[in-house]
Amino acid sequence: MKGLSELLPEGQFRRIHRTYLVNLAHVTKVGRQAVQLGEVRLPIGESYRNCLNDFLN
Repeated sequence: MKGLSELLPEGQFRRIHRTYLVNLAHVTKVGRQAVQLGEVRLPIGESYRNCLNDFLN
């Protein structure tokens, strides 16, 4: 997953979990424990939560 994330544009994609990368343009809602992409809800891993919040703020 790390190799794939390095190939994608850094400002457009973010890793939110050990098994999930998301395109930030498609994120509709960010909660404490999950990210919403339309009807799909994906968990945010604890180790990725602070990094995601720092990036979004």
